[in-house]
Amino acid sequence: MKSAALALFLCAACSVSAAPEGAQRVFYTASFAPGSGQKALEQVIEAYRTRLGDTEVRIRTDVAASTITAEFAFSVAFHETKTGGTLAEPLAADPKATSFVTEGDVPVRGLAHVGEEWLRYDAQGGERGLFGTQVGAHAAGAKLRIYEDDRVRTLLGTHGELEFLVAPKTTPDAEGPAGSERIRRRSRSTGEYVLLERPTEARFRFGNADIAKVGISSDEMGYPAISFELAGSRQGDFSDWTKTLFGKGLAIVLDEEILTLAAVRSRLPGKGIIQGTPGFSPGEVEALVKLLQLPRLPLPPLAIRVEYLR
Repeated sequence: MKSAALALFLCAACSVSAAPEGAQRVFYTASFAPGSGQKALEQVIEAYRTRLGDTEVRIRTDVAASTITAEFAFSVAFHETKTGGTLAEPLAADPKATSFVTEGDVPVRGLAHVGEEWLRYDAQGGERGLFGTQVGAHAAGAKLRIYEDDRVRTLLGTHGELEFLVAPKTTPDAEGPAGSERIRRRSRSTGEYVLLERPTEARFRFGNADIAKVGISSDEMGYPAISFELAGSRQGDFSDWTKTLFGKGLAIVLDEEILTLAAVRSRLPGKGIIQGTPGFSPGEVEALVKLLQLPRLPLPPLAIRVEYLR
């Protein structure tokens, strides 16, 4: 099995004393541009309720701060993943031991339950002994129960603007074709910015309005992915466009973040899959498929803050 090194995520606010399956509440606060105004925030709330459907949630607005806070029960926001994994190396009973290594693939962020201890982790940093549990020593081979909230984070934190761009085979300082628009977008996998090019011809620009169908699929590695099919009237343009990309890269970008960046070696039909790098979690794919079927949020969220309170 593949080993993955993970770091623990610093919890923003944790004043709890019980395991999260109980009366635990989770608060997600979305921040928007200062001065967004009550009317615009109310439109966002209406869009949130459409995205969340019948999900039990309490929503409140702070117009002065331009924020919207959604409150969920822990059991609504989080769910246990099917791939828990085990510890590949011992984990010391030391609050400063803020990293662990697993045997088996686990989501890139989430809550981990090992022995009697709860931990929160992602690639940035972390905290031991959440929910009032004791920081303990855990031997190699100890089973991990992993919980993730990617569905809720994605539905609340994603504006929903999809775009297909070109990764030209040039040096960063090279000039693009006459009239071309060169832009930089952040890579989901590395966090670094990549030089991309927006097509100059209108018929070679594709976005949300051109997508006729989306669904849940899987990539060549077996990770969850998003299948898409363009409207019939746009499939010929897409095929013609991809013919011009031989030797270049096709970037599928959502909210200015590169989800997929792949070399184009043949003419493509007007359909395909969107795969995450690293792979999407099932919760992310479920949420992304849903939001790509709906209008974009009226305002783009700037950030999501998460708090855990009893």
